[in-house]
Amino acid sequence: MVTSSEAQINTLIDKERGGKILYENFKSIFNISKIKRGKEESDEEKKIRLTLGDFVDLRFLLLHHLYLLYYYPLTAHELCRVGKLLGFYLAKNIREEVKDKSFEELIKDRNFMEYNKETLEHLKIGIPEIKFQKEEKGKESAVYNVEETPSLILGKLNQKFCFLPLGILTGYIKALTGYFFNSKEESCVCEGKNESCVFSITFGSERDSFEIYTPKKDKIILGINSLVESIVSSENEEKMSGNSREKIGNLIHISIEQSINYTLISISKGHLVLSKWSGRKLGEQIIEKSGKENLIDALDFLKDLFIKLKVGIFETELSPENIRIKLKESVYSSGVENLDIKLCAFIAGIFQGSLNKVTNLKWVVREIKCLASGDDECEFICVTENPEALKHLLLGK
Repeated sequence: MVTSSEAQINTLIDKERGGKILYENFKSIFNISKIKRGKEESDEEKKIRLTLGDFVDLRFLLLHHLYLLYYYPLTAHELCRVGKLLGFYLAKNIREEVKDKSFEELIKDRNFMEYNKETLEHLKIGIPEIKFQKEEKGKESAVYNVEETPSLILGKLNQKFCFLPLGILTGYIKALTGYFFNSKEESCVCEGKNESCVFSITFGSERDSFEIYTPKKDKIILGINSLVESIVSSENEEKMSGNSREKIGNLIHISIEQSINYTLISISKGHLVLSKWSGRKLGEQIIEKSGKENLIDALDFLKDLFIKLKVGIFETELSPENIRIKLKESVYSSGVENLDIKLCAFIAGIFQGSLNKVTNLKWVVREIKCLASGDDECEFICVTENPEALKHLLLGK
């Protein structure tokens, strides 16, 4: 029988670092807990980002995660943990309909299956099918077969990459049962064996645990290179590095990236530095691949790219002393309220790396305003180590 009351579930959520903050201060995450079965959220007033909409290009999310994994492999565990939090919120609307059911009854329940499928598809995490399985030793498992997970577009890298979906599926079931689970990805589309990913969530552990296969760095680099090639390519804006997600498309809800970004950079200053460094490396690679050799051309290219990927909308102010970049509808801070924190470190890094590459100078980029801190927009100030060089670039003197 289900062992967790509403109060116990809330306690579980609050114990997770940042869980309560994510739910109360991030409109995107609050909204996903209010998704109603069979109803699309189409009203304009419900949109968080009026121009770009509440989805971001999946390639941007994957590039962020891949760079973090490359420099800090334990990011794999963090992605599972944040996914688990999101799973809690996804389960809120179905909790009353399935209470007092055994684990087997829950997994076989029609309401559970339908709502699970619709919410995951709505957020564009994947298309799941779930079944109950009893193992020889008596252990009970929920086995998910998920089509079109985010890692599909990475192509065949002979590696597992679905840390976030694994956490989401586990958190979803845990929120409805309160049990401990051992969770693992049995197979991944990136391994090239199947057309979908398979996850097992087994009841009966003494504590929650994830079986994680840390990606190899050479595989991560292959994924990064192919994604950068696809976003920079002017031949076909929809070109993907591996495959396109034909059924649910190649976007993903901003709540996913916002929750991961906030959780990581709020843990420590080290994660903040890591995120900015990762953005810097991506910015350098984007400009190098684009072939832009002029400062103005590079900024214009980046501006168009941000809109195409639905990262944000920015304008630049150039002066002989510095460059100011004002960003609206940031993927990281739109709909975030009452936090004394600046969330766009990865974007600041992209600006810094892009400027470094195109000018062959060293830049320092700081986010001085952020929507999450109550400002009207996010603003970055970009300063070079050699102000005279910037004057020369802008004035030709």
